[in-house]
Amino acid sequence: MNTLQHVLLADDDADDRMLFRDIVKDLGLKLTLHTVNDGVELMEFLQSAKQLPDALFLDINMPKKDGLTCLREIKASEQLQSLPVIVFSNSENIILVETMLNEGAAYFVRKQHGYNKMLKLINKLFAFDKKSLRQKRTLTEFVVGV
Repeated sequence: MNTLQHVLLADDDADDRMLFRDIVKDLGLKLTLHTVNDGVELMEFLQSAKQLPDALFLDINMPKKDGLTCLREIKASEQLQSLPVIVFSNSENIILVETMLNEGAAYFVRKQHGYNKMLKLINKLFAFDKKSLRQKRTLTEFVVGV
């Protein structure tokens, strides 16, 4: 059962945002999905939100302000630090993965190529209980794949 009812996706790639939205719809997930295009827009959205999303799916490589900078700002903010951040990226840089874990992200998810692989991956992510998103994990548990 999907416990994530209010989700925010921060990704500068319009195709990736549309694919994520289409998959959420095709999976029949009942949730509110907001999207932002870059790190500056993300931080403005979060700072003005009346209620934090249940989870943030965060791309790393974005213009204006990258995902790592945003993650650090979120985790340094008393108002935002409880927000579970799922890093959603194409990067395979293990140092970056370890940095994201150490900076407080909930999971690191490598974007998959192809609709069916992405559908399986997103379905897996929405099976996570929102309470479990706040738990500390090892590097092996931190990286999610299909």
